[in-house]
Amino acid sequence: MHGIFLSAFVNHDVSFSRPLGPYRLASYLRSNGYDIQVIEFAHLMTDEQVEKLVDKFITPETKFIGLGLMIYYLHGKWQQCVLKFGRIFKTLKERYPHVKIIMGGSTGFLLSARYPDKSVFDYIIKGYGEDQTLALFDHYYKDTPHPAFEIVNGNKHLSEH
Repeated sequence: MHGIFLSAFVNHDVSFSRPLGPYRLASYLRSNGYDIQVIEFAHLMTDEQVEKLVDKFITPETKFIGLGLMIYYLHGKWQQCVLKFGRIFKTLKERYPHVKIIMGGSTGFLLSARYPDKSVFDYIIKGYGEDQTLALFDHYYKDTPHPAFEIVNGNKHLSEH
């Protein structure tokens, strides 16, 4: 498994919606030869359940675990989600130090501010992200040049061109 994406979408009415982003990225990366697993509804699971599922799919060749989080930043569960995924990814970083943690979605910039200096996320993907995510995978798996990034809050932000 080359990468594992956690998917979470929290809205006002239904918590069982699926955000398109992780699936679009998974499909695009698969079409370029990468083996990707999406774990959906991560926001509805306990930390331990999420970690157990990640453990099930991670292999020695896994270099990325990502989060696609869609939540309105004024939603009542915003802070709870931020803390939850911070805990989960800190645990996963300790357990799998060779794996890079990436974040995408509309709230990436907010999580970057909450967790500065790569304390949780190695990369924040801004915009749609297909090309930048593929470039990142190609860099780590095929030794291609590292995609351009900017440092924001001590985190590497990659923007779609």
